Amino acid sequence: MATCRELIERMIKGRANPNTVAGTRTAMRAVFGEKWESAEVEEGAVERFRKRARGRLSEGAVKTYAHRVLTAAAYQEAPGGAEMMEHSFPLRADVTARLSLPRDLTRSEAERLSGFVAALAADHPR
Repeated sequence: MATCRELIERMIKGRANPNTVAGTRTAMRAVFGEKWESAEVEEGAVERFRKRARGRLSEGAVKTYAHRVLTAAAYQEAPGGAEMMEHSFPLRADVTARLSLPRDLTRSEAERLSGFVAALAADHPR
């Protein structure tokens, strides 16, 4: 698990828009308080923030802060230095697929990946 400071550094290294980085810093301060830089970003902390913030902040502000923190948590650095993003895809009602893909995924790479996934499909009924 990464700290807020590490995630901000990854965003900067990945050339995230400076306004996005500033907004994420603000969100992290709101969610984690004074010691935000050393706080580890995990889903439970964001949920606790949502509960604490009820009535203090507008619902829109709470959603925005939570989204910014969770989006920053999806930044990962892959071997070779490529910035990676974690994605979840609801495949079925009871199954969520997770993918770790380069932040700058090209259409050509997406098409290759699509072909790979298609080749994995089992043709028999479930």
